[in-house]
Amino acid sequence: MKSAAHRFCLAAVLVFACCSLAAKADAQSGTSWPPDASQYRFHMIGNAHIDAPWLWPWSEAMSVVLSTFRSALDRMNEYPDFTFTASSAQFYEWVAETDPEMLQEIRKRVEEGRWDLVGGWWVEPDVNIPNGESLVRQGL
Repeated sequence: MKSAAHRFCLAAVLVFACCSLAAKADAQSGTSWPPDASQYRFHMIGNAHIDAPWLWPWSEAMSVVLSTFRSALDRMNEYPDFTFTASSAQFYEWVAETDPEMLQEIRKRVEEGRWDLVGGWWVEPDVNIPNGESLVRQGL
């Protein structure tokens, strides 16, 4: 069973790719690719933004992390060029505590350059509110 994060990531990639191809096709006459098409290259890297402390039980957050990471590792076995990023040090601690073999798989993929450790926060934040002062003014 694929996680919601994995399904969302795949859907977003497909929508982006289809829109890009459709826009390019609309801009051209005929159905052939333009002569310079081979000079372009798309790089798509899977990423999981998981809101661990959101509105769900702790055990469910951990389950989402484990299933998302397993899904990413499975995709790496299926597709040799698949790469993935994940932040949040807490997630790696959960993996280390509950599935040390998965952590070894992740380390192998990091060494291969296919799994990128990004971020630097213990848990990836949602930083869409500029400061706490705006919350106070709004009475929140």
